[in-house]
Amino acid sequence: MRFLTISLALVTLAIVPSAGAAPLQREPTGNGSQLGLYAGHGTAIVKSDDGAILGTLYKGTIVVRDPLRGARTVVSTSGCKRKRIDAITFSCAGRNISFSVVNGSWKVTLRGNRLGSRINASAVVSGWLRLQGTAGKFAIDNGRKRVWPHTWRTFVLG
Repeated sequence: MRFLTISLALVTLAIVPSAGAAPLQREPTGNGSQLGLYAGHGTAIVKSDDGAILGTLYKGTIVVRDPLRGARTVVSTSGCKRKRIDAITFSCAGRNISFSVVNGSWKVTLRGNRLGSRINASAVVSGWLRLQGTAGKFAIDNGRKRVWPHTWRTFVLG
């Protein structure tokens, strides 16, 4: 009797489609580029039409510009006190700064020009990157890690 009950249960599971078999509704993946900044010493400017960046900055300054001031853009910082520059821009200077900027259109400037500064960040963005520094590495779309350029260089992302 137990064998018959188990057999009927297995046959029923095999025949009746479950809700889990329904096609998954996925959000569009977009076409943003992946960006990695590693132990950078210099200045990095990341402009995004829509994307996210998060990272840490040891001894330096972060400047965030959110031109649309949209409700979608979420900016978080810790380890520093925000200083308002104008209605759409603020800066944050100090040591051991953690930051994230998610969604919306924004521009983030990371300055780590002091001795011992380190810029570490990861991003997925559509926009551009400007780099100039004396040390550190960067990678775009999981490519090989390259040395930060000593003169200003712009890279298209996404």
